[in-house]
Amino acid sequence: MCLKVHVDTPQLLCKDTPKKFVIFWRDGLIEVFSEKTKLFEWKDSSPFCISHYGVRTCWGAVGNWHIHGAADDQFKSKIVATPKPKPLKGKG
Repeated sequence: MCLKVHVDTPQLLCKDTPKKFVIFWRDGLIEVFSEKTKLFEWKDSSPFCISHYGVRTCWGAVGNWHIHGAADDQFKSKIVATPKPKPLKGKG
């Protein structure tokens, strides 16, 4: 995998405060916003149609995601939880 964009965002999240992010993509341009601040944008020189996407947390974090597909009626608002990972057998 080739890293296309890297942005340091220290103190962006807080476990006690929900945070809203908005992601736009069109014609190979991807933009990510937090509140009204653009965190980054990236232009794909060889764009393709996005048909699926995923969200996740890292490093054992727990998160709840409210996913809205405002531009397409086939997507309804969904809440997706990423539960705390369970230790592997024999590993804790």
